[in-house]
Amino acid sequence: MPVFINPPDSDKKTMTAPPTLETRAADQTPQSRAHRLAKLIADILCAQQSPDGNFPQHSFYATAFAVALWQGLECNKYQAAITAAIDALQNQANTPDYHREFIEFALYQAPGISQNMRKRILAGKRYRNARVANWLILRMLCLEKGNRPSRLVARVMWRMISRHFRDGAAFMDRKGSFSAQYHAFCATLLSFSTRPVCREAGRMATGLITELVATTGHANLIGRGAGQSFGTVSALYALLNAGENTCATILLDQIEQSLIANGTLPLNLLAKGGGHSSAPSAPFFAQSQTPMPASPFANPGADTALPANVMPLRAHSIPATYHPFKPSSDATLADKADRPFAHNPGPDNPETPGWYSYNREFDYLAFAGFFLLRAAQLPLTTPENPSPPTAPAKPQNRKSKLVSPFHHCSTAHYSALFNLSGRAPYDVTPMPVVTSPGGHIILPACGGEQDFASLYGAASVPLPCCPLRNQFARYDTATYQDDTILMHFHVGGYIGTRRIVFFPDAIEFTDRVDINPDIAINDSPDTTTPAAQTDDIIRLFRLFLPHDLHATQHHPNRLSFPHIGLEITGSSPLHLTPSKHFSAFGLAQTLFCQKTALEDGTCQASLKLHWLAKN
Repeated sequence: MPVFINPPDSDKKTMTAPPTLETRAADQTPQSRAHRLAKLIADILCAQQSPDGNFPQHSFYATAFAVALWQGLECNKYQAAITAAIDALQNQANTPDYHREFIEFALYQAPGISQNMRKRILAGKRYRNARVANWLILRMLCLEKGNRPSRLVARVMWRMISRHFRDGAAFMDRKGSFSAQYHAFCATLLSFSTRPVCREAGRMATGLITELVATTGHANLIGRGAGQSFGTVSALYALLNAGENTCATILLDQIEQSLIANGTLPLNLLAKGGGHSSAPSAPFFAQSQTPMPASPFANPGADTALPANVMPLRAHSIPATYHPFKPSSDATLADKADRPFAHNPGPDNPETPGWYSYNREFDYLAFAGFFLLRAAQLPLTTPENPSPPTAPAKPQNRKSKLVSPFHHCSTAHYSALFNLSGRAPYDVTPMPVVTSPGGHIILPACGGEQDFASLYGAASVPLPCCPLRNQFARYDTATYQDDTILMHFHVGGYIGTRRIVFFPDAIEFTDRVDINPDIAINDSPDTTTPAAQTDDIIRLFRLFLPHDLHATQHHPNRLSFPHIGLEITGSSPLHLTPSKHFSAFGLAQTLFCQKTALEDGTCQASLKLHWLAKN
């Protein structure tokens, strides 16, 4: 008899849809939808503004972007909020973490801020000089607005940025480190440049965003900030600016549903922390403009019994109603005036997975509102080589056509993203991020901020461990050649290798650990790296799956996920258990094989993710 692992709740109450303001016209443009969302965010910010002109939680640049948003909407109801915000900006202290680059950029975009007012706000404030691509581009754009010497400095800065932070079509987050989020932000910022060479670089970068969205259904799944609204909104603007309306609509659907389902735009669109059993109910029933293709693996008629905005199998946590192709702009925001903000948000708080220590909720909310407004003001255009009308497309080529610093393997069954280089633990992907053609996340992004207290410690890196000694593997190096990743790691007194092979309809993992010859058995040189034991228990793989991806186990060595046509088989019994480990998208369940080291000190197993062919 099959065993159902972590089955979904079956006793949830049926929701009735609240009334809506109006039904979206079938021919509504992405720009008009973006404008509506910008107005909703402007209202949220206005309602949350504190009497002193700031916001309830500390922020770095939220007030400046809120002013740019409110003034850009040209609505008298925001005038009191604008006045209070400008007073707050003038009174903002000149601290070492003052984000002048962001604030000055936002002030240049605020139509009601005069040159004298901008000078008063920025008087005595210094640039941060952060050696990060997006900060440098922000500063370059501000210098372009200045006098002739400033414009000459901006030209020199662009040469430096182009030399040190570009890799083909991609913009690096930092030297040698790629982030899809900050690549998208760089592409968006360059469209504001006065120089054609910069705008052209932005258009090239947008081509990479187009490919990611068309094959994965997402723009922001790899690198620092995976899943965050900052990158999704940036990518939306870049795509609309390039006329890539099909891919832009996919992201617009995600933003809409997150905003409406939560009463605000979450900082991380794909994450949900803490109490996973208390997912918010859908505040509406969405009308799909682009129907999701029926799954060939679902039971006939199974989908028809579900509400239009609920997936039969969710691979995401937030929002509860998320569906990559079911827009919802015909709905109104749920009444969540008393919606609590995260208490002490940050990377060490389980309620805010996917956050870093410098993330601020109101910074990202005001940023999103401003760029949604600017996206709404873009002219209706079409690209020279438009993307296919159906999205995400099922690519025929298995390898990315564009040269990029990360690796992207796509087939008709799945899309896999992975990065094997970087300066920090969150830059490298020991487990590829895998999505289905429908945009469902199967293997989520892992890793996070390690420079501060963080949810993403060694235990939340998807590599083997020695459970009896509570030791977790650490990544060393990796190479990629001929559709194969060969990764090296160490754990306790062992050295290990992980081999990942990509096939057209499968991904195969092989983990092997061997006793480290430099550390003799039972002869540990220190207490930090104890020697391996020939009877050690090893947990191989430790792959993370979304906590609400439900499986059926017909055999100890086989797991079935019928709703997405996926089967996982192992050379040893497979265990899929809830855990306290986090991916960047929230609490994860762990898939592993548990074995005893052999007499020669080795331990090995393999497993395969296999997508079933359509009958």
